[in-house]
Amino acid sequence: MTVITGAAALAVAGIALKDRVREAWWIHELETGDDAAVARAAEVLGEMGSVRSVPVLARNLMTSYESGFADFGVDPAVRQALSRIGARAVPALILELGEDSPGRLGAAWILGEIGPPAASAIPALEALATNSPYLDVRQAAARSAAMIRGE
Repeated sequence: MTVITGAAALAVAGIALKDRVREAWWIHELETGDDAAVARAAEVLGEMGSVRSVPVLARNLMTSYESGFADFGVDPAVRQALSRIGARAVPALILELGEDSPGRLGAAWILGEIGPPAASAIPALEALATNSPYLDVRQAAARSAAMIRGE
C-alpha cells in the first residue's frame, strides 16, 4: 500500500480543491440563463462527471422545455451531460421527480436515456406516470420506465 505524505499529499489535496472550485464555477454558469454559457457549462460538467450538478442540470431541462425547445424541451447539451454522468446521476434525478421540482419532466426523460442502470427509478416513474396532473410528464415517465425495462 502506498501512502502519500508531505508535499505530495498537499499537491493531491490542492488538485482536489481546484477541481471542486472549478466544478462550483461551472454549476454557477448553469444558473446564468445565458444559452451559450449553459451549454458550455453542461458540456464541461458532463466531462467532469459532476454528480453535484445533477439537480441544476435537471432544472435546466425544464427551463428548456418551457422555452419551447423540441424533443420534450431537453436541451441537447444538458441531456448529453446527464447521460455522461449516467448511473451516478440516478439518485439525484429520482429526487427531481418530486411534486415540487421544476426539473421533473427533464429528470423523467433522462432516466429513460440512462436505461437499465436507472432501474431504481422505476417505482417513482410509474407513480409519476399514473399521478401527474400533466400529460407531458405522464408520457415522459411512462416512456422512461419502459425504456429502463428494455421494452
